[in-house]
Amino acid sequence: MRRPLGRHERHASLCPVTGKKRYRDELAALIALAECQSSPIPGRRESRVYRCEFCHHGWHLTSQRSGHAPW
Repeated sequence: MRRPLGRHERHASLCPVTGKKRYRDELAALIALAECQSSPIPGRRESRVYRCEFCHHGWHLTSQRSGHAPW
């Protein structure tokens, strides 16, 4: 069963290069990150946000802990 979409996900678009959800600003990405981290669903855990150089400076979530983009 899929979980309901959070407010931050309803308006998210996808990055044309990475295919990741694009958040319009850092605050929206941080809110999404907090919601992911508080989820009781096991599995991949996003650990930080980063600014994407490809999708008009949108923001993404990643589970990688390093300070570099995950590609």
